Amino acid sequence: MNRKVLKNSVGSITIDVKGFIKSFDPIAEDIFGYKFHEVMNQNVSILMPEPYRSHHNDYLHRYLVDNNAHIIGQGRELPAMRKDGSTFPMWLTVNHVKIDTTSLFIGSIFDLSAQKETERELSRSEEFSRAVLDTAVNPIITIDAKGNIKSFNKSAETFLGYLEQDVVGKNVNILMPEPYHSMHDGYLSNYLSSGSPKIIGTGREVLARRKDGRQVPIHLSVGEMNMGEEKMFVGIMTDISEQKAVEQELLHHREKLEELVSIATKEVEAIIETAANGIFTMDKNGIIMVFNPLAQELFGWQEHDIVGRHFSTLFAGDCETDSLLALNNAAISDRQKGLEVTAKNKQGRLFPAFIAIGHQEFKNGHHLFVAFIRDITEQKRKEAELKLAKESAEKAAKVKSAFLANMSHEIRTPMNAIIGFSDIIKQSKELSPQLSEYMDIIVSSSKSLLSLIDDILDVSKLESGHYTLDNVCFHLPNAVADSMKMLHHKASEKGLSFSIHYDTRLPKRFIGDPNRLRQILVNLVGNAIKFTEKGTVSINILKGDKQEELLFSITDTGIGMTEEQINVVFDSFVQADSSISRRFGGTGLGTTICKQLVEMMAGKIWVRSELGKGTKVSFTCRLPVSEKNIECLYDELTSDKLSDYISPRVFRILVAEDIPENATLVMLRLEQQGHSVVWAKNGIEAIDLFKQNSFDLILMDVMMPVMDGLDATRHIRQLEINSSDKIPIIALTASVFNEEYEKCMASGMDCIEAKPIDFNHLLMTIEQCVAAHKGKSHTKMTIEPTIESTIDFSVVGSVADVSAALRNWRDPLTYAQALQSFASTHADDTKRLTQLIKDNNDTDAYLLTHALKGVSGNLMLLDVASSCIHINHELKGNNRSKLTDKLKSLDVFLLKAVNAINKLQIASPQDVQLKTYNQTAVFALLEQFQQSLELLNPDDVEPVLKELEQYLGAKMLSPIKQEVLRYDFDAALEKVQELQAHLLNDLE
Repeated sequence: MNRKVLKNSVGSITIDVKGFIKSFDPIAEDIFGYKFHEVMNQNVSILMPEPYRSHHNDYLHRYLVDNNAHIIGQGRELPAMRKDGSTFPMWLTVNHVKIDTTSLFIGSIFDLSAQKETERELSRSEEFSRAVLDTAVNPIITIDAKGNIKSFNKSAETFLGYLEQDVVGKNVNILMPEPYHSMHDGYLSNYLSSGSPKIIGTGREVLARRKDGRQVPIHLSVGEMNMGEEKMFVGIMTDISEQKAVEQELLHHREKLEELVSIATKEVEAIIETAANGIFTMDKNGIIMVFNPLAQELFGWQEHDIVGRHFSTLFAGDCETDSLLALNNAAISDRQKGLEVTAKNKQGRLFPAFIAIGHQEFKNGHHLFVAFIRDITEQKRKEAELKLAKESAEKAAKVKSAFLANMSHEIRTPMNAIIGFSDIIKQSKELSPQLSEYMDIIVSSSKSLLSLIDDILDVSKLESGHYTLDNVCFHLPNAVADSMKMLHHKASEKGLSFSIHYDTRLPKRFIGDPNRLRQILVNLVGNAIKFTEKGTVSINILKGDKQEELLFSITDTGIGMTEEQINVVFDSFVQADSSISRRFGGTGLGTTICKQLVEMMAGKIWVRSELGKGTKVSFTCRLPVSEKNIECLYDELTSDKLSDYISPRVFRILVAEDIPENATLVMLRLEQQGHSVVWAKNGIEAIDLFKQNSFDLILMDVMMPVMDGLDATRHIRQLEINSSDKIPIIALTASVFNEEYEKCMASGMDCIEAKPIDFNHLLMTIEQCVAAHKGKSHTKMTIEPTIESTIDFSVVGSVADVSAALRNWRDPLTYAQALQSFASTHADDTKRLTQLIKDNNDTDAYLLTHALKGVSGNLMLLDVASSCIHINHELKGNNRSKLTDKLKSLDVFLLKAVNAINKLQIASPQDVQLKTYNQTAVFALLEQFQQSLELLNPDDVEPVLKELEQYLGAKMLSPIKQEVLRYDFDAALEKVQELQAHLLNDLE
C-alpha cells in the first residue's frame, strides 16, 4: 500500500473506558487507512495486531482497577495495523483525562515506518548507508565507541543547525542538554562493558540541543554496527515537537475543562442556595439528595435530616416510588409545566403547593430529578376572593339581565298596542289630515323606542358575554340583498342612488352567523342613508387580506365627520356631536354593537371620513367557505323572496347569445320585468344592431361564433371613442377562471354575471349599471307568479333539478320546449367533442364544452354541466391523460338526459282523455300500489301508476311519481296516503 504521510505528522485518537473510539482525526485516518465513520464506537483494538488486540481490554482494566500506568503518560514503540491488514511500527503516547464523571484516553500516534526503513537501509553497506544518509529525511548521526561524531547527514544539519565539518570528531554530547550531556559517556561505557541495552535497539524520548541552545524533544533510536574491527553507533532522530505540543494542548484543555466544571459546580450550588423557590433533587428511586435553604424553610427540615429520605415524606397521602415519573409527566403535560399538590411540613401541617419537576438521564444510566416547589397558600386565598367576587358579579349581571328582559317585555306590550291601534286609527276615513300626521308621529316614535330597547338589550348581552354567534351555512349575496330591501326603499324615498357590488370571483356560500352580519350591515347602511341628503350609498364586498376573510365597505356622500368625531364614533351612547343627535336622533349604540359583533367574528372595523364630503366605514370578518352539497340558509331566496324583485326602471336591452335555449331564458325573464329585448346571435350581429338602434344596456355572452364577446366589446368601445355617454356592457360567462374575469374587464366590459344566471342578482346589477337618466319608470307593480305546470316533468326528474329550473324559467311550457330543443341539438355533442380532441383542435373543443356547460346549467341538467366543467379544466390545463374518462362520463350523462327528455310529453289538459272516475277501481289500484311499494318492487309499481293516470291524470300523480323515480318508497307511501285522504274528503 502506497501511503504519503506528512513529515512529523502526529495522529490523535480518543477512546472511552471501554476502549471504544470517540474521535479519530484526519492524520489518524491517513495513518491507518480508516475513515472516522468506519471506526466510530469500534473497539480501538481493531488498530492492533495480535497479541495486543486480544490483551488490550485487559490493559485498560488493570489501569482502571490497579491504576497501573503501563503506557499512560510515557511514550513507547508498539506495532499497529492498518485497514488493509498491514502492520507498521508506531510511537504511542497516552494521556488520561476526566471531564466531570467521564473518563477519556487520548492517544498520540507517530508512524515510525520511515525511520525503521532508514535503520534497515543503514545495515546493508557503508557505501549505501552514506547515500542513504545524504538523502534521508530523518537526522542521522554516527559515532564511534568513544562517542565522537563520525558522520552528520544533511537532515541533521538542517534540524540541529550545525554543519557536518563543525561537529565531526567532536563528542556527541555537544548535542545534548544536561543531564544527558554529562552522563552520555557513562551510558556508552556501561553498554560496552556490560551490554546493558539502555538506549540500544529501542527508541526513546529524549531532549536534543541545537546550535542556538534551544532544546527540542526527539525520538531517538540507536543501532550498533561493526565497521571492521571498530564498533559504530547510528542514531536516528525524529522531531516530536508537534506531538509534544499536541499533548501539551490536550493537557491544557483537560485542566481548563476541570476548571470550568469546578466553576459550573460552584455556580449551580450558588443558584440552588439563593433560589427564590424551594429546590430539592432526587435519584431514580425518589431519594432526596439536595435540599436548598428555601426548601428547608418551607418544610421545616434541615438538609442533613431530610437527605437520604424518600420524597413522599414531603407530601400528604401515599406516594409510591413509581409515581415520581408520573408526577414529572403530569407536570410536563400541564400548560405551566407543573401542578398543584398538597405538601406537608415536618410538624405535619398541610399546605397547598405548586411543583414543577425536571428530569435528566445521563449516559451512564444515572437519573436526576430536580423539583421546584413553592407555597401557594396566599395565592389560593386570593383566588377564593376572586371567585367570590366573580360569583357576585355574575349574580348582579343575572339580576341586570332579568331586569332588562322584564323591562323589554313590559315596554313592548304597551308599545305594540300603541302601534297596532295607531295603524287602525289611521285607516279611519273620518281622520283629518292633521290628526293623521300626528298618528304617523306616534307610530314612528314608538318604533324608534322599540329599536332603542333592542340596542340596550344587545349591549347588555355583549358586555355580559352571553351574546353567542351561530355557525351555519348561508348564501351571502342573497342574505345581503334580502337585508337591504327595506333600506333600498328608504334610499329611494330620499332620491339616493343605492348599489351593492359583490365581487363575482368570490364564492357565494359561507359558514357564519348571517343574522348578526345582517344586523351590522343594516345598522351601518342605515346610518349612511340617514346622514346622506343627496348622492350615493354603496356596499362593496371583496376578499380580505387574510385567509377566510371578507372585506365589507359602506360608502356614502353624506355629512362626513371630523377626526375627533371619528375617534369616538364606536363608543357607547356617543353621537358625533350634540347637534347630530338633535337633528338625526339616535343613541349611538348601533356602532358600538357593530364593533363588538365584528370583533366576535375575528375582524376589525374602521372609518375614513371627511367633513362635508362623505364617510367610508369598512370592516372585516372571518367567514370560511362552506363545503359543497350541504343545505344553506337563503339558498332559496333567489327563487322565492327575491323572485318578487321588481326593476324600478325598464330598459331597451340588447342580448348577444349564440345558444337559443340560453337566449330564450334571458329574454323570457327580462320581458317578464317589462324590459324590451333584442337578440343577437353573435358579436357581428351585436355590433350591427348597436349601430342601428338605441339601447340602454348590452348583455354580452363571452364565447360566441363568428366574433366573440370580447372582440365585439372592444369594437363597440372604439365606436364610442368620441362619445361621453358609453353604453353599459355586462358579460355573461360560464367560466370560473380568474384570467377570464381579467380579460372581460380589459376588453371594456363593466361587470360580469356568471352562468347559470342568478336573475335576481342580474336584475339588481342592471339597475346599478344603467345611468339614472336612462330608461322608463316601471309602471307594473307586481310580477306574474310562476305558471302552474300542467306538464308531467317526472320523466326528467332523474336528470334535471326540475323544481329549481321552474323557479328560474317561471314558464313550464317554455322550459319543456327548451329541454326538447337541447335534446335535438346537443345529442351528438360528445361525438363531436371526441373528434375535435382527437384532431388536437383544443380551441374548438373548449368552445363546444363551454357552450354545452352554459345551456345544461340553465336547464338544471347538473350532471351534464358538471362533466363539462371537468373537461374544460383538463383542456385548460393541457392535461389529456384524464380526458378519456371524463368524456365517457359526459357521454353517459348526456345520453341519459336525452333519453329522459325524449319521454317528455307536452300536452295541455284538454288533450288528455281521462276515464270516467270509478271510486272502487281507483281505491283498489291505490291499495295495489301501496303493496308494490312495500315490496320495494319498482317494476310492479310502473304499470299501476299508468293505470291510475287514466283515472286521475298525470298532474295529480306527479308528486308520487317523482318520489318513485328517486327510489324513496317511504315518501311515495306518504304521498299515496295523502291522496287517499284527499279523495275521501272530496267524496264527503
